Amino acid sequence: MRLSGEAAPVVDRPNWWGAGGAPVWPLTSRMVLGSLVVGLAVGGVRFFPELERISQSDLKSGVRLSGLALKGVDVDLMQGEYLIELFSPTCVHCKNAVPKMNVSAQDPQLPRLIALTSFAQDAPQVIDFKKQLQPRFDIATISQTDFRRLTFGHGFPRLAYIADGVVQQVWESNYMPTQARLRKIMGS
Repeated sequence: MRLSGEAAPVVDRPNWWGAGGAPVWPLTSRMVLGSLVVGLAVGGVRFFPELERISQSDLKSGVRLSGLALKGVDVDLMQGEYLIELFSPTCVHCKNAVPKMNVSAQDPQLPRLIALTSFAQDAPQVIDFKKQLQPRFDIATISQTDFRRLTFGHGFPRLAYIADGVVQQVWESNYMPTQARLRKIMGS
């Protein structure tokens, strides 16, 4: 180490603070920022194949649901009338909605109720959900991408009335319709 006049000591070789006593922070911040950009780019690429479908489709009135592959239930949402509920078996609001959904599912004047989740049919969460709450409606699994596009910005549970693949009406978790209201909407 050599001293130059009254200036701070100058180091000829790098130390843990950086070369010549300069802090490493500028280099570290560039590395962190670069890693973040690469991570976002790689994560974003995952959705590029689905980008067109995601941008053109959401769970809102007038939109035709396309590309949904239901696992665990043999049904074609493109034909007939259905009530679909988007839910998570770990969601407290979804669990609290089950008794109301059970009543709607057993009403012969209402369309068939199918709950959609991104959890696999044999996931412990789904098994526990069925065991604890005994839903009287079918539970189908959809892809994580489809689940996100149908719940993004809204959360869950969400309920929708679908006729021949076209969303007729959607209700959010705080505004689930009563059985009488559903009957009126369906014209029963």
